[in-house]
Amino acid sequence: MHLLITPNRLTLLRIFLLPFPCILLLSGSYSGKLCALITGFLLGITDYLDGILARKYKKITSIGTILDPIADKIFVTSIYLVLVYLNYFNFLPVFFIILREILVSFLRSWFPDKIKVSRIAKLKTLFQMCFAGFAVFFYLYF
Repeated sequence: MHLLITPNRLTLLRIFLLPFPCILLLSGSYSGKLCALITGFLLGITDYLDGILARKYKKITSIGTILDPIADKIFVTSIYLVLVYLNYFNFLPVFFIILREILVSFLRSWFPDKIKVSRIAKLKTLFQMCFAGFAVFFYLYF
């Protein structure tokens, strides 16, 4: 079966759209923040969908296994840093979250056969994305 929307295309779309929630959050307007929340939610959905498509249609590729976690890390890191810039988050916890992500990414690139992405790591990413979404929601309404 030929897919018009492939998992890698969804990941590339997600990477392309990553700046928009940040820019919208920085706009300071209510509508900008609301659009940032909606855009972030849609980016999270595309992350879920690309994984489903890749597994269901056996479209798992080496580039996809590299790009998908990079897109996740850039998304979470950029939202957290914008919230630090807006004085909504404290820098120190965000610094340690980012440091951990960088270290794990380097270890995975150096030892790809020994350090696989686990179910717990996927849950951690889901938690980080949900936390970012809730933080933007609370920033918007409180």
